[in-house]
Amino acid sequence: MKQRVTFTSRVRYHFGQYGTYQLGISTHNITHIQVLVKPLNEFLPLFVAFIFFFMLAFVWQCTKFFRQRMDASYSPHRVRSAPVDESSSLLSQALSRESASSSGTQQSSPPAPLPVTSQLQLVDIPDSRGTGGRLLSLDTFRGLAIIIMVFVNYGGGQYYFFQHARWNGLTVADLVFPWFLWIMGVSLIFSIRSQLRRTTKRYMMLLHILKRCTILFFLGLIINSGNGHNYMPTFRIMGVLQRFSICYGITALMEVYLMNPQESPEYVWYWKVRDIMRSGVQWTITTVLVIVHTAITFGLVVPGCPKGYLGPGGLYNGGEHGNCTGGAAAYVDIKVLGKAHVYRSPTCRMIYNNDAPYDPEGILGALTAVLTVQLGAAAGRIIVTYQDHDSRIKRWIIWGIVCQAFSVAGIRKVVQSRSTRTYGRSPLYSSRPALLSYFCHSCT
Repeated sequence: MKQRVTFTSRVRYHFGQYGTYQLGISTHNITHIQVLVKPLNEFLPLFVAFIFFFMLAFVWQCTKFFRQRMDASYSPHRVRSAPVDESSSLLSQALSRESASSSGTQQSSPPAPLPVTSQLQLVDIPDSRGTGGRLLSLDTFRGLAIIIMVFVNYGGGQYYFFQHARWNGLTVADLVFPWFLWIMGVSLIFSIRSQLRRTTKRYMMLLHILKRCTILFFLGLIINSGNGHNYMPTFRIMGVLQRFSICYGITALMEVYLMNPQESPEYVWYWKVRDIMRSGVQWTITTVLVIVHTAITFGLVVPGCPKGYLGPGGLYNGGEHGNCTGGAAAYVDIKVLGKAHVYRSPTCRMIYNNDAPYDPEGILGALTAVLTVQLGAAAGRIIVTYQDHDSRIKRWIIWGIVCQAFSVAGIRKVVQSRSTRTYGRSPLYSSRPALLSYFCHSCT
């Protein structure tokens, strides 16, 4: 009877795209790696695409520039006006005629000198290319997020950074979802402020918010029913649009009942941070939601799992906690929605071969997702509160530094405790919503 001998060898090597390699294997390890066919540069298509769209944008801007030069209707916002000079012949003749008619036959006296404009005056001319009150920078950011979302949904060219992280990690694809939450927060401030200034009744705004949340939730259910997943006993309830619906509803309700339609011009001691102080109740509610999420995540007792488990389960860590995927987040979904209605094909299943149901867009994660929407609302409050660009940019930079500080502090703690390798107290990044990951996403 032959005895089978197995061994494990770990080698770090980057295999390029479409390359052919030969491995030299000895009894206990890999001796060498020989390249038979040189791999192609996998980033070349992205570079070509970038050059193409850059040239397209350049041609578009040049076209707009020449059109402004040749078309009189496309005049600049501010133009130079001619200086008023008393020596103008037409002006002198008009003044002479007016003086002559007033004095009759008497000899007209020289006109009183007019003030000479020593500097050119700037006259505002309305721009015919009005955007209807749209915030172009936000529209551009939203368009970029949509482009990346479509690219990711159609495979992302098989680039690893356009694929969602299996569990720990962060890729470009993972940024799209919190980007949309942040954009939602910014837009929400403008929308509610505009309705309040039009003296719209708050209860009418509430009905509109509930209607919008209901539509978003049902659109998410329709998406979940695609590809034959419409069997009601095992129908998935939660999803991406459902998460948008919950976060939008919570944040919008706070703003409808707590936002003032007009900024008070009265000076107060917190004048330089009035955007934060006047939204203190919103931040208090958001902080309470984050605390509740953290308490449930690390304090809830999940049968068969260690307290505070955040791992992917399955084969992770030798299969020690195979049925604990997601920890408390999955347990809450199972208890509220029912085990049959929780997502059974998370991205971590491909690597860790876990069978436990787990929904990355579950109920518990919505509590911390509200934080991202609130951070977007904070950026929107800065725009409507401070009128000059310097004040806005300074405050945005400060917010970015604060979010980055929280992220770096959390990452250092994770690295020191090595919690990404066990079920420690704080995940570095995760395919499920985590407080640390939301700070990282928001500071971008």
